[in-house]
Amino acid sequence: MLQPLARRMRFEAFELDLMRNELSRGQDIVPLRRQSFEALRYLVEHAGHTVSRKEIVRAVWQSPPADPDGSVAQCIKEIRQALGVDARWMIRTVSGTGYQFVAVVESPVAATLPDTRTDPQNQPTAMRFAVALGRRKILISLLVGSITLGAFVFWTKLVADEQRDAETVSYEYVPFGKMPTSIEMVITTSNGRTMKCVGGVVGAKPRICNWN
Repeated sequence: MLQPLARRMRFEAFELDLMRNELSRGQDIVPLRRQSFEALRYLVEHAGHTVSRKEIVRAVWQSPPADPDGSVAQCIKEIRQALGVDARWMIRTVSGTGYQFVAVVESPVAATLPDTRTDPQNQPTAMRFAVALGRRKILISLLVGSITLGAFVFWTKLVADEQRDAETVSYEYVPFGKMPTSIEMVITTSNGRTMKCVGGVVGAKPRICNWN
């Protein structure tokens, strides 16, 4: 899909590229100082209307120059020199007021660019790479999350099994009726591990056992 390339304006044989801040005639770039280009841009954007010198000063300079009227007059002079003989009728001086741009201004219709928002194949290589990288990061995050969750479930089961084993071993290694109330006993299992148990009532099996 194509979309119109805005930010360009044509008048007569000239074209203003507002993205590059360039004035061109055909294939040739017409050099202009920044202030003069901005003054021409303001006139073109307000074509058909009389603009005062004060308006041009506000649009072009961040802070007023020492001689506002002289600075604006210099810009108009440079613009007229750049436009050549066509400037005699395109830019009119309105006595005591300002200037008026009278040429017909149009935006180029033929200048178009691909609409990369709807067709991924038309996207720049860097953009396609960024999209692919983002998808890969999401997949890696999901994989890491799954592994972490699996490890947590496995560890929880292992701890539970170990606790059950501890109870089983404690009952196996503590003789019945040999652990009175509040008596502590350290048990050594067949694999060399030790466990401390605290008895319940007289003659009962260990009530609490913990691995050392």
